[in-house]
Amino acid sequence: MCDTLLADGTLCLLRDPAVLTHWSPSHPVMEDAVSFSALVLLATRRWYLVVTGVLVSFGLAFLASLQVSPQYTTVANVVLIPPPTIVGDARNPYLTMGGLEAAADVTATSLAGSEVQEEVAALGASSTVVRDANSSAPIIVVTVVAGSAEAAQQGLELLVDNVPRVLTREQATIGVVDRAQLTSRVIATTRSPEVSRSPQLRAVIVVLAASLAFSMGLVALVDRRLRRRGEAISEAASPAPTTSVADARVRVRSAGRGQSTARPGAVVRPPSRLPRPPPAPPPGGSAEAR
Repeated sequence: MCDTLLADGTLCLLRDPAVLTHWSPSHPVMEDAVSFSALVLLATRRWYLVVTGVLVSFGLAFLASLQVSPQYTTVANVVLIPPPTIVGDARNPYLTMGGLEAAADVTATSLAGSEVQEEVAALGASSTVVRDANSSAPIIVVTVVAGSAEAAQQGLELLVDNVPRVLTREQATIGVVDRAQLTSRVIATTRSPEVSRSPQLRAVIVVLAASLAFSMGLVALVDRRLRRRGEAISEAASPAPTTSVADARVRVRSAGRGQSTARPGAVVRPPSRLPRPPPAPPPGGSAEAR
């Protein structure tokens, strides 16, 4: 059994004498415990600085949330409609949409690289125009992301309104007659932009963590400076220990013998001289006794 502090300053953890584990201050778990306890003592000793740092950190996080705006997203789906010459007597264009995926890809690519993107960027928005790969129908997905709901909605309307123009231009380039050209129609769009506050949350977390870490480091630095100043003032106010001449002589003699018998700061008095005993009489006795 072992639950006591050993002579080498380590703590015995296991009770089994066959397998003994010692927990010294250099153990990783002990280092974490010491660091946490030191942090708690620092926060308790300089609580006013810690409170000030926390308040400043939350203030900076609030300012960061104001600087980073949420993201507003709008989405619209545009489907390509085949011309009446292909529909024929069926009069149902949705039955003849097979094979129009290539036309949707061309229209999306042309719209994504047109001058309309510059107008969308001028609104402070970004957009993507792609064909819906999850659908077999020729559907073009238009997505606009902006820092305000108005910019997102305006950018979406600008792109959707240019789909028929881009589609007509691309078909006229290859000589398709008007009665044989494809048309487009919006089948779905977001009524109100979707709000995402993830950028705000990331900015708040980063600023708050960095501010708290900097505040605790500054508190630790100030605490170290104040403690050193207090120790210096205490040493200057305390009287210096006096050393008598006899103490200096004893220290010199002890240093010559390789050992020290005087304690630091102790006043060593020289040994008092005892009277010498009288000389012993000669073995045969004195002449007067004879």
